[in-house]
Amino acid sequence: MFHAIGQKIKEVASYISRKGGLPKLLSDQALVFKKKCAETYLKMQDLKKTNFELGIFHFRKGNFRDAILRFRLLLFFVPDYSPDIYYYLGRCYGEREQYAQAKQYLSRYLEETTDQSGKFKEGAVFYLAILNGNFKDLDKIPDSILEERFDRVAEKYNTAVEKSSRKSVQDIFWECVYEVTTHLNKFANNSVLDLGCGIGNLGQKCRESKIASIITGVDLSSEMLIFARGRNFIGHQVYDHLVHRSPDEFFSIAVPQYSGMYQIILAFDLLRYYSNMDEFFTKAWAMGANSCLLCFSILVSNSEEREFLSNPERFVYPISLIKERASRHGWKELMLERDLTINSHFKTTIFVFRKSPT
Repeated sequence: MFHAIGQKIKEVASYISRKGGLPKLLSDQALVFKKKCAETYLKMQDLKKTNFELGIFHFRKGNFRDAILRFRLLLFFVPDYSPDIYYYLGRCYGEREQYAQAKQYLSRYLEETTDQSGKFKEGAVFYLAILNGNFKDLDKIPDSILEERFDRVAEKYNTAVEKSSRKSVQDIFWECVYEVTTHLNKFANNSVLDLGCGIGNLGQKCRESKIASIITGVDLSSEMLIFARGRNFIGHQVYDHLVHRSPDEFFSIAVPQYSGMYQIILAFDLLRYYSNMDEFFTKAWAMGANSCLLCFSILVSNSEEREFLSNPERFVYPISLIKERASRHGWKELMLERDLTINSHFKTTIFVFRKSPT
């Protein structure tokens, strides 16, 4: 036994000698340990980033339980990683109808981003207003929320449309557009603006019916535009131009450039997300050619004032207000009005107005 111990001591001594002595050996081991620590730190950094990105991935896919797990883990181990975690947690809890937690985390996000650095501040303020019942303060649904929502559903929506054999509200909307254009002999060679074009259904119908010679599509969802961009008719893309912007942004940059360009402007289901009808009618008038047709669908109520509904978020208008604002801004000729009843309180109404000269 003692002989074995002695032999082991000789081996250790020989190893230390070969490594340049005990101080050198300890120094080398310290360097190895330091390197391992650095590698572990980098891995931890990657792990934090990975958990954060996985949380966002689950949130965008609608897997809110999994998203909460990722964000809560990250918040537990790295409390100061990013204030954006509080925003995502607030949104996740809101989607799961756990409203107390939603208010807690959205409020915390605003506390952590008191300067202008918070990219989700508009969204946080919007959802806190809903949670607190302050609907009158809301004049639009933030673009960031709409973009995220439509990005999330784009693929499922496209699949559902392809598989559906039932006539949709959008199909009826198109029938109304076609009816009026045919009646007015505007059934060919029109320049068409498709606001909120989504996956491109209306553009496809315009092209197949040969109503349009040029079609411009505008949508804030990059995922929706992927499907619109993939649409073809007789070997050519359906849309001549696709613009990845919200209608507000498009109007702000396009009115001078495209003034008086379009013979037909389509805005299916757009105004349920925007409450500034004055700007909509004014900018559409500026971009419309003489006798331009403005075709849109809108959610209508029996009330006397504009309303905001929170589940899902949308604006509803009294029909008298729509007609008054349209006429005020140069859309005086009502060519078609068709109601599609949803329930006793609300209905979707399809309007086609013709631009009046100044």
